Amino acid sequence: PYGLIYGPVTYLLGKFPDRDGDPVTFRLDRMEAPRASDKTGAPPDDWNLDAWMEGSVSIWREEEYDIVLRVLPDAVEKARNWRFHPRQVVEEDGNCMIVRFRSGGLWQIADHVFTWRGEVLIDGPKELRDEMRERVQAMLNYYRNDVIDD
Repeated sequence: PYGLIYGPVTYLLGKFPDRDGDPVTFRLDRMEAPRASDKTGAPPDDWNLDAWMEGSVSIWREEEYDIVLRVLPDAVEKARNWRFHPRQVVEEDGNCMIVRFRSGGLWQIADHVFTWRGEVLIDGPKELRDEMRERVQAMLNYYRNDVIDD
């Protein structure tokens, strides 16, 4: 095991003994009959879970992008008390606040921005705006087609 990652779902981060490659994640709630191995193992001495987590939002390891979020005036105070990413850089832009960081996990970033209900906008990259556009379009299609019974 390399560490535990807590959130809505808890993951064990680790590696299989005798296998090369990056650590992998295992959902604790989906483990059945775990057992101790007869092989010992430990992360390297220079392993740093926080540094590993900074490469993405959540647990998904993907290509990194330069993320730029614009916080609108009504949400600036709330956003000042929020950490979007451990390596974020915050700057004032008139009445707005700009949040910059480099990360993978576009799906998770779009998911989080969606929770801000239009108070945080995506200035870049285009790939993140496209991810959000697809999410919004899917919801519009769902509600536009009168799928829901009232």
